[in-house]
Amino acid sequence: MSTPKVSVDESATLNKAFALAQWVVLLAVPQLVWRPRWPFFLALIGGERNANVYGNFLLTAGMLIVGNVFFYCLYVLRLPFFERYKVQQGKPWPWEHAHAKKRAEFSRLVRQGVLLTMLNVGITIPLAAGSYVNLKKMGYSAAAADFPSAWKMLWQLLIFMMVEDTLFYWGHRLLHRPEIYAHIHKVHHAFTFSVSIAAVATHPIEYTISNVVPFVAGPTMLGSHCATIYVWLMCVVFARVYV
Repeated sequence: MSTPKVSVDESATLNKAFALAQWVVLLAVPQLVWRPRWPFFLALIGGERNANVYGNFLLTAGMLIVGNVFFYCLYVLRLPFFERYKVQQGKPWPWEHAHAKKRAEFSRLVRQGVLLTMLNVGITIPLAAGSYVNLKKMGYSAAAADFPSAWKMLWQLLIFMMVEDTLFYWGHRLLHRPEIYAHIHKVHHAFTFSVSIAAVATHPIEYTISNVVPFVAGPTMLGSHCATIYVWLMCVVFARVYV
């Protein structure tokens, strides 16, 4: 017997409650947990430059691993509550498809997706290292004395969202141009199922244009603190993997 799909009203209510809880956590945790431990974190990671170069990498990799493990558990356990939110109701997951050829093709996509994700996350290290000097000129800081308030984080995050949404939209439109799509963006559209591994499994050029540039533009313009960038990174990766 198939699990009934969640109603539109219930989905909207849960989405709003989930979004509110997410904002409370993202604004409260840095003030209550990060702020008192920030000097220890800087000493542990090796200073301000490493906090920018390696901290972003570790946070991104950690969230992607946790997110995909979480969804893997949902796929395996088939909990009725979560099954109601499956986008493609009535269709088997690709790894459960009756045709062995389709299962093998999906396995190939997953392997390719894992390699692309590792490459894309990895290239953020040289990109961050190369842009660090310019970032400092724009006002970037990771000092404990400059740790931002929740209010400062909030208004900067709202600006980040507007900048990111604008740049992502136009970058995505560019990638859909016929002369570009077949060579770059088509890699992402190879995934025809809504599965978590597809979140960052894109061509490295697309990852840079659609993910990295829109993400860093806002923090660079405002010269934001490292902690604010971490919160912003959590927002973006959370949206990519979980939404």
